Amino acid sequence: MDSKYLFTLVPLSPDAIRIVKANRSYHEIYKGVECLSFKATHKSLFPGRLLSIGRQPGINDVILPDDGSPCLQCLFYLVASGELMLEDATTGHHTSVNWQDDNGQQEKYSLQGDPRCRIIPLANPEMISINLGREVSFQFKWRISIDSKTVRDKLTSIAQATIASNQGTTLTMPEDLNPDPRAYEPRTFNTPDVPTKVNHRPFRQIHVYSTIESGRGWECLEAVDLRTGSIWAVKECRDSGTEAVGESWKVAFKREVEALARLSHRNIICLEHHQGWSLGRPVQIFFPLCKGNVCSLFRKPHRCLENPSAPESWVPSFINQALGGLAFIHKHKMVHRDIRPESILYDNGGPNNSLMFYISGFGSAVPKEFARGMAGTLSFMAPETTRYGDCNSASDVYSFGVTLLEVLNKYCVSESRLSVDEWRAKLKIFDAKHYSSYRDAVVPGANLPKMQPGHSRIQSLIDNYLVRKSLRCVLEQDPKHRATAEDACRNLLVDYPLGVDDRHHQREAAPEPRREAALQLRREVTPEPRRQVAPLPRKEVALRPRKELPPRPRREAALQLRREVAPLPREEVSPWPRREAAPQFRRKVVLRLRREVAPQPWRDIAPRPRREAAPKLRRKAVPRFRREVAPQPWKEVVPWPRRDIAPRPRRVVVPRPRVVFKSRSEENNLQSIVESGCYGFSDEMVTEAAFIAGDLGVCIKLFFILLVDGFTGVIWRSR
Repeated sequence: MDSKYLFTLVPLSPDAIRIVKANRSYHEIYKGVECLSFKATHKSLFPGRLLSIGRQPGINDVILPDDGSPCLQCLFYLVASGELMLEDATTGHHTSVNWQDDNGQQEKYSLQGDPRCRIIPLANPEMISINLGREVSFQFKWRISIDSKTVRDKLTSIAQATIASNQGTTLTMPEDLNPDPRAYEPRTFNTPDVPTKVNHRPFRQIHVYSTIESGRGWECLEAVDLRTGSIWAVKECRDSGTEAVGESWKVAFKREVEALARLSHRNIICLEHHQGWSLGRPVQIFFPLCKGNVCSLFRKPHRCLENPSAPESWVPSFINQALGGLAFIHKHKMVHRDIRPESILYDNGGPNNSLMFYISGFGSAVPKEFARGMAGTLSFMAPETTRYGDCNSASDVYSFGVTLLEVLNKYCVSESRLSVDEWRAKLKIFDAKHYSSYRDAVVPGANLPKMQPGHSRIQSLIDNYLVRKSLRCVLEQDPKHRATAEDACRNLLVDYPLGVDDRHHQREAAPEPRREAALQLRREVTPEPRRQVAPLPRKEVALRPRKELPPRPRREAALQLRREVAPLPREEVSPWPRREAAPQFRRKVVLRLRREVAPQPWRDIAPRPRREAAPKLRRKAVPRFRREVAPQPWKEVVPWPRRDIAPRPRRVVVPRPRVVFKSRSEENNLQSIVESGCYGFSDEMVTEAAFIAGDLGVCIKLFFILLVDGFTGVIWRSR
């Protein structure tokens, strides 16, 4: 960049040729024409600028003649985004820019505002002419590759370095304090109801560099604001068909702007500006320009048919930030309905230049109570959406799970169109045990039957334990058992932990881009006179006299005399006399002589000869032949005849005769009869009379009488 020129001014008028010849410091022959060329690293005599044009040699770089030229004509400088700004420094609007392309002359590129300035975009139209008064005219030519991303990054770094080195002396572009009333867009019934900070701003004019992404009825453009030089991602929405009365197609984009205006989170794309709600204009929604979406972070080539290695280092941060933004959306009772890799953007806006992820694509977002029907991308829809048309916050969690499978190289949405044999081959590569038994599930009555193989193949990854347990809760087929965004984030970070730097900055909010708020006139309020309030008189409270209590007299305790106790006389105890023991004489022990026994000679004992047993002959067992028993025919067993038992006759019990006890007089009479030895009575009568009498001695006597007399019936007297 240092050896190349940034732009060249080719003279178009005789006065311009005279100025070129007078300024030899920047003289160059370009395509056979003498012209003025400038580098991006040129340091102007005017502080903080790239180039200044005027007739003062000590301040200006290109000197104009003294024939009525202003002291300071115009200034060129690079803004922070690397864009080249042209500013008119005169008071009589003597500097102008004419832009002419295939559509003719464009008024939006002319100098406007206060001060009058404009960005010269990195483009090559048919003609860009810069007029310094009426007589001097130059053609502007870029000398760099306008389509090179490297050149733009280099210009950005040069611009930021120039601004940093000239802090305090760099002239910043002031706000337009007197904007044209026609710059504001009139409010219509299509204008969304949003807070004031993103509403009622001047209409922005942009130059489109390229198309980032496109969809049905909309396209996302990379554009530069011609007033400030800021680079934006502009979502431009047009009616694809014939224009309807009232332009009802703008209602969907109105709903997207209203949803984004209510959601302010560090992991949700920030709404910067919106315009085009009046009739006949395309709707334009402004967002910060990011480096790309998650798809651009995938490994190239992206192959899900190979068993993946360890996940990328940015995966934990992606899980934490994306699910954090999704949980914030669900907390505000909204459903996104289009979570996919293309709708999650990234940029180097985090601490230490780390990756920051932002959820975008709110075209299908609706409040939770209106989340009915199918919306979004078919391949990322949840099973309950493709089968029954139901959609809720759990559907967003399932869509994120499918997105995470693509990030981890486990599954691609295009694999739902593979044949069953091809999917079995993939399961075999992943070392699945039951790969041969896989079958595509068939759900009768499903709204989208072609989407059901994708759900069953994701379920086969879970059944064969090819994904971690925390991811299974995100990909549950039943939405009632599916984890919420907060629970999924907490569980997934256990299997995919954050790094040290990410944990340190997990709770720190990323700095949000500063919104350009329109300046509002301050209403002067006349201060009201302060009302003087008389203080209330203070009420004097009389103090109560303190009651003086006489001191109590101290009671003197009489001293008690200590009684002297005489010590008891000590009784002398005489010691016991010691008994002298008589000495005992020690008995002498007579030593016995040991009898010596002559040793006997050692007798050698001959060992017994070992009897060798003759080996027993093993009797060969003759195999017995199994006797085959002929099966006996089944013998029918005749049941035993039942024996009829005659009932036993009931025994009739004759009651005993009642014993009648006689009076004592009757017994005495009987006793007298027996003792008197009466005759004429039979033995039964006598016995009965004895029993009646109840006398045991009399009974015994009667039995002996009967035995002796031989039962003759004669009763003799025993006495």
